[in-house]
Amino acid sequence: MRFAVLAVISAVILAGCSAGTLSGSGLTNRNETLTAVAATDGGVNESFQITSNTGWTCNGALTRQQARQLSGSVTVPLECSDGRTGTSVLTAQIWQGQVSGQFSLSDGTTGTMIFNTPQRS
Repeated sequence: MRFAVLAVISAVILAGCSAGTLSGSGLTNRNETLTAVAATDGGVNESFQITSNTGWTCNGALTRQQARQLSGSVTVPLECSDGRTGTSVLTAQIWQGQVSGQFSLSDGTTGTMIFNTPQRS
C-alpha cells in the first residue's frame, strides 16, 4: 500500500492534530532498554530519537517526500551522540496501528522499537 509508512506515522503521531509526539520503547541486542520519541512538525518533517538507558541517543529523520516513495517501509539514516552511525528500517503495521523499527549501528549494536497508537477515550 502506497504511503503506508507516512500514513501510519502521521496518524499515530498526529492523532488528529497538526503537530505532536509519540512515545515508544525497545531493546538492543546488548540488553539495553530503549525509549523512543517520534515527532512531526505538522508540515514537512517526521523525526525520531532513540535513547538508551546507558546514555547514548540516536536521531533519524525522514521527509514526507521520502516516505511517499515507499510502500510499507522506509530506511532512515541514524546519527548518534557518541559518534556511531547506522540505519533504521521503519515499517508500518496499519491494522495494528503501530510503526516498528529495526536498527543497526556501526559498532554492531542492533535493536528494535515500537511506536503505538495513543489510546483515545
